[in-house]
Amino acid sequence: MVQTTSPQLIMVGKRKITVNGQIISYIIKHSARAKHVRLEVRQGTGLIVVIPKSCKIEQIPDLLKAKGDWILDKLAKYGEVQPLCADREVKSGDVIPTLTTSSFMSLPI
Repeated sequence: MVQTTSPQLIMVGKRKITVNGQIISYIIKHSARAKHVRLEVRQGTGLIVVIPKSCKIEQIPDLLKAKGDWILDKLAKYGEVQPLCADREVKSGDVIPTLTTSSFMSLPI
């Protein structure tokens, strides 16, 4: 019987960076098994940067700026996949998530 185990990911921290005029929040995780930096964009979690132990955290901003167009494209793609719930009415004071920041909007009653 073969038993598979997932690599241990250790969260290092949460950071923000400005790419092409947009603020992107991301999570950094260390992986004991990773050999290269991996960028993951998923619905619900956003951008996760998985780095090997040999990678210096100071290198991450340059990498994210170099891959900025790809990251923004994927964040936009998954942002469109998660629309507001159709069976729910938006009311004044509701928080509507966006790709940049949370915004507060007053709607007429």
